[in-house]
Amino acid sequence: MARRTRTSPLSVVLALAAACLLAQWALTPLSAAFISPRAEQKNVEVPAVLGALAALGTSLPAQASYNWVGPLTGSEICSTKPIVWLIYPLCDPVF
Repeated sequence: MARRTRTSPLSVVLALAAACLLAQWALTPLSAAFISPRAEQKNVEVPAVLGALAALGTSLPAQASYNWVGPLTGSEICSTKPIVWLIYPLCDPVF
């Protein structure tokens, strides 16, 4: 009589993975294996500089007219470090 061997689930998964890998290699065209070089871009710095200037320009009005005082400006609690991290907008309204 012939012996019947059991197939483990791991061997089935490995065989299925190998079959999928072979099918992917067989169906992938050779031209997709190589990546063409990028075309050289000119004036890449201009948009970056414009973006930085736009971000800086929106913050300038807040810094220029800094004469605000908060409800706790100058008080003792604004100099105590662990607490001031939580209530700093009440001490200095720019934040």
